[in-house]
Amino acid sequence: MQVVAVVTIREALSVVGENATSILGFNEHEQAAAFRLLLLVLLAAAAGAAAGATAAVGWQWGRAGRAESAASVAPDEAAMMRALCSKAVPAPGEVLRLQGAGFVPDVDLSGVYIRDCYEGLADVILTAPQKKFILGRLLQRPSPPPFIVWQHAFYSSSRAVCYNTKTGDTLRGEVSSFEAALMDPDTWYIADAMPPDLQTKAHLLLITSPQRSTYKELEKRGAWMLHMPPWSLEELQDCRSKLGLPVSEAFVKKCFQYGGGVVRYSLQQSAGGAAFGEDVDRLLGQLGRAVDTTSVSQVRAALADVAAQDKGPEASHRVIHIMTDGSYSVRQLEFASRWVAERFMAKAAVEDEQGLVSLVNGSDGTFRGLMHEAWMHRTLPKGGEFTIAPVKLTGGTTKLVREAEYILKLPPCKEAAFEEVVELAGERCEEGVYYKPVSACFPLVDSLLRVGGVVNLFQMTVSLNKPVHFAALEDLLGDLGLTPQQEARLIFVVPEDIYPDFKLNVKTGGSRQKKASRPSPTAPALVPRPKLCIMRAPRAQVGVRR
Repeated sequence: MQVVAVVTIREALSVVGENATSILGFNEHEQAAAFRLLLLVLLAAAAGAAAGATAAVGWQWGRAGRAESAASVAPDEAAMMRALCSKAVPAPGEVLRLQGAGFVPDVDLSGVYIRDCYEGLADVILTAPQKKFILGRLLQRPSPPPFIVWQHAFYSSSRAVCYNTKTGDTLRGEVSSFEAALMDPDTWYIADAMPPDLQTKAHLLLITSPQRSTYKELEKRGAWMLHMPPWSLEELQDCRSKLGLPVSEAFVKKCFQYGGGVVRYSLQQSAGGAAFGEDVDRLLGQLGRAVDTTSVSQVRAALADVAAQDKGPEASHRVIHIMTDGSYSVRQLEFASRWVAERFMAKAAVEDEQGLVSLVNGSDGTFRGLMHEAWMHRTLPKGGEFTIAPVKLTGGTTKLVREAEYILKLPPCKEAAFEEVVELAGERCEEGVYYKPVSACFPLVDSLLRVGGVVNLFQMTVSLNKPVHFAALEDLLGDLGLTPQQEARLIFVVPEDIYPDFKLNVKTGGSRQKKASRPSPTAPALVPRPKLCIMRAPRAQVGVRR
């Protein structure tokens, strides 16, 4: 068996194998279909000229000449494969549509959106060192893989479909009907949402939800694990637009803010034309129940062993998402959204505050960043004394250096949220109100607080260094309606273990806030406005409660 991949789909997509891959990402059945179809296009592309052959009824394969149960013509699947073979390989951002055929068994799909990561994952799967087919050769060689076999949970567990790339035949039957094909090491075998038959020498791709019971046998065989990243907001909006989905841009944005990059939240509204607010409330109810049934100990166990997430309740997949990098081999856990993180933290502070404090202080990686931000959103509005160090430009250079520390006193304050910073322009930014943007992706700042006439802009980070974009900051202050005479501070809030070595550096280039903006000024003209500071965030402690 040459396991190419086990792809798990739900909020995750997985792929496993020795020659195996396990892709864990965030979507639904539609994403599994999209990735599977893209691979079918890649695998069948070289067979386009032969794809129009007439299917042979009663095509039988046997072992040592012994006839097995006959397979029958699969007309819908045959039409799909003919259509796929006639298509060019779709590029990221394109929509794959079929003329004169449907997506089987995903008959409700009118088209599938091709994400950037599909191409990257397909390259990894098809060009892995263990494979004899590299992508370029696969698409150019005169003879493609002889057979493509796939199973789907839509069919019974013992049935499969086989496409013969040489004759164009597409047949459906018992898995045993295709034994000869499955014992051919050049065959590609795709299992969707069900454990595959392991008695095979074919390249094996498993697409399934993140349930260990489905892919555990492949994992035991040394499966190579890859992971699919969650959808970005930009991808969701592009998909919505290009597929003509009946959901608004505002709805997609709102769902992303609450549930993260999960398609079934952002791109599906209720049947019957439920109101925008009703669908958002329904999502919040689902997420809230998921958070309320997730304990600190479950989160800690998942962080200690990311595989443990697959063993937990389904709710945990709504609370914690899997992140990766460009290699698709790194697997890190992160809360689905800032809203989920803050709700979890509020619940845990009541039920298991000691456990929460331990989790905040002991986490790392991307998970630590969101935990740190959520904790500081609880801490800063409470008020208190905080150690900060001003940072200034050295004369005639762009080097930022730290100056002597002092204590900043913040009063207890109420909290409010805003969509756009212009909502806080001028006197609308009230004294003693801790403002937090609704979107966690808001550029430059994570919160604002006006105290004694000074506007404090907070940016939470767990990085060892951060760039300071002066041109973008000038735009932000302009949107806030601040005059050159009004004082503002940009405060980078970092954990106390990072604080001693944390550094700021000058970023040059245009504004992040606006598409067209003046370039950053040259070093002699740089006047840091707002003032720059670094705050030492003390370790989380029991008793810090809202």
